[in-house]
Amino acid sequence: MAFSIETNLGELLDNPQSRAVLDEHVPSLATHPQISFARSMTLRAVIPFSNGAVTEEKVVAVKAAFAAL
Repeated sequence: MAFSIETNLGELLDNPQSRAVLDEHVPSLATHPQISFARSMTLRAVIPFSNGAVTEEKVVAVKAAFAAL
């Protein structure tokens, strides 16, 4: 399966490979108290709601890491 920053967070968090990438670049994402509400959103879509936890730079890093998988 190819992963993308346009894949919804639920799918990314449920897959061990993509979850490892997210845990490396955005470690607080998977354990955030409101992650259940964001599972249908993309990584880029959560930027405005993340209080700085997800930045454009982190999205770029995750995109590159997904491409390397």
